[in-house]
Amino acid sequence: MELKDYQQQTLDTFDRYLEVLKEARRKADEFSTVNIDELPSVLREQSAALARAATDYPLAAWESLPEASVLPGVTDAQGQNLIPEHISRESAAGEPIPHVCLKVPTGGGKTLLGVEAVRHLKLGTGFVLWLVPTKAIYTQTWDAFRNKEHPYRQILEHASGGRVKLLQKDDRFTKQDIENHLCIMLLMLPAANRNRNKEFLKIFRDSSGYASFFPVEDDIREHQALSEKYPDLETAEDD
Repeated sequence: MELKDYQQQTLDTFDRYLEVLKEARRKADEFSTVNIDELPSVLREQSAALARAATDYPLAAWESLPEASVLPGVTDAQGQNLIPEHISRESAAGEPIPHVCLKVPTGGGKTLLGVEAVRHLKLGTGFVLWLVPTKAIYTQTWDAFRNKEHPYRQILEHASGGRVKLLQKDDRFTKQDIENHLCIMLLMLPAANRNRNKEFLKIFRDSSGYASFFPVEDDIREHQALSEKYPDLETAEDD
């Protein structure tokens, strides 16, 4: 499937963002190994400020892009190019989460850009959560992804080296699946909307199929089974 000029330009910008993001992450990792207390006092304050700035590496990457005139932005009434401000996001552990939005007109090929973006990420394996707004688009996208002759599926196969594993929200998957496949889970947006309680709560239904993502010691049932099989183990630990 041949890309249109604006689609290719969008992906070129995305590639540039990934390059800058990777470099910003590298700098953040370097700063994390520096013991600021061991530096001369004249350098400590400056180094501490740089380390704090480098920690939020997605923000550092985003701010460097306008300087290189990479981001297209939006032209205002005065003809100035306005770049949206970066919104920092963190995981529950306080780690920064890189995120980006590819904005194209209606009918501009969002699904095509999505599968191409996955390919450009060069994941190989891993987990991709693919959200769609309506049931009609869900069915259309699922049918395309399931059809190995469809260009979308072929792009995903190329991105994963032929290791695509399609999932719906009730499907179980393991840590081994993610390590050995590119798992694409298709989810309809209402299922993730707190205002749609019935569908939303289904996400939290315990399918008891995710123990492989956690250490054995965190699995109560597995821990009890080991305790019954090796009763002397707890005694030894207590000693």
